[in-house]
Amino acid sequence: QHGCWWNRDIGKIAEDSGLEVISTKRKHFGTTWSLELALPAEAKGVNRQQWLEDTRHKIAVQQAEVAQAHVEWKERMRKQEEARRKEEDLEAWRREQREQMKPKES
Repeated sequence: QHGCWWNRDIGKIAEDSGLEVISTKRKHFGTTWSLELALPAEAKGVNRQQWLEDTRHKIAVQQAEVAQAHVEWKERMRKQEEARRKEEDLEAWRREQREQMKPKES
């Protein structure tokens, strides 16, 4: 999974990973990150493989929550747009009715 992954908070992703951030360097006006990460002290005494699996699971759960929140946000935006369009249609209909009610000049 390499390549451009724009508009992500890399620092927050590193913090949320469960790993200890040893150092952070940024180049190219902040668009390129170089992170040195290590297992946190609490993970050094436990089964490394189990800790990694637990951490991956936590990250997957967070990603699923973010994806669900995005879907819900898109649905709210769709409904707002639909309501706006209905309001515009209703206003156009009202204008049309007012025009029809005006007396015709001969």
